[in-house]
Formats: sequence, structure tokens, C-alpha cells
Amino acid sequence: GAASPNNEWETDPAVVFMGNGTALACWTANKGDKSLNLLNDILAAQDIACAVWNGTAWGAPVKIIDDAQADGTVSLAYDPTLNKSLAVWVHNADPGKSALNRTAWKLLYSLYDPQANGGAGGFSPAQDVTGTNTGKSDQMPVAGSDGNGNVLLVWVRDDDGVFYTELDKVVNG
Repeated sequence: GAASPNNEWETDPAVVFMGNGTALACWTANKGDKSLNLLNDILAAQDIACAVWNGTAWGAPVKIIDDAQADGTVSLAYDPTLNKSLAVWVHNADPGKSALNRTAWKLLYSLYDPQANGGAGGFSPAQDVTGTNTGKSDQMPVAGSDGNGNVLLVWVRDDDGVFYTELDKVVNG
């Protein structure tokens, strides 16, 4: 494949095929300076970037969130009935940007509509996934579509934000 057109650290790619031979890819893109050495600073520079494959070439990457908080671990689903793709990811909402404050982790989403902007495509603004801004650690989202306009989202919720306790459970959204 083609190399990325920027100098960001890029990890956690996901891809979903859409209609007519097109595809959507999203990944974690870190705009932080390469000299950063504190975990909170490195993660706070993480955003979600996406690009569309038109059947011949990749379009320019766009950020669906570009903020000073940690974002990552994106999951994608496409629904042919709606002709839209869903991107869901983990967002650290801690004002202090502490990666270890896992109870500030919540899920955000954005919809990609290939018909938006006169057919050029576009993403909706990032929004909270209902029920994940609760002071619990919501993480590892996985989205899927049944192809009939219904999307299922599941994720892991850790009630106390401590990964080795028994208060963890899988949530069906």
C-alpha cells in the first residue's frame, strides 16, 4: 500500500467495505512531537483519522476528532440500507489527561455519509455513545451491522476502572 502522507505515528487501523467497491479506513493518528516521553502527553496527542478508498485510490486523510485528549481503538461498521458507516472509538475525557484515570474513558462515534457535501462524503461531528459517559471505564468497542438499518455495538465496561478486579462486564449497546 501507499505510505501515509504525514509524519504522525499511526496505529490501530480498521477498514470496512462500503458500496460500489469503496472502503473506509480509520486509525489512531498521533500528532505529538517525537520527543515526547510522558505517557499522558503522548496519548493526549492521539486523534482518529480516516480515508476513503474510491475503488482506485485513497483520498486524503481527515480527522474525525482532533483535540487534546486521548482517542483510539476505532471500530467500523457499514450498513448498505442506510448507505452510511459508523466509526466508534475510546475517548479519555479526563480534564487532567491522565491515562490511568480509566473511569474517564467513554465512547464517541461519528457517521460517514458518502452522499454528504454534494457527493464528496463527510463525517458527522463526534458525539457521545449514550450510556458511556458514566464515570466507568468504557473501552474496546466493536460495531456490526445486519445490513437492514440496524447496528449493534458492544464494548467492555470496567465499573471501577481497575482492570484486575471482578467488576468487569461486557455491555450490549
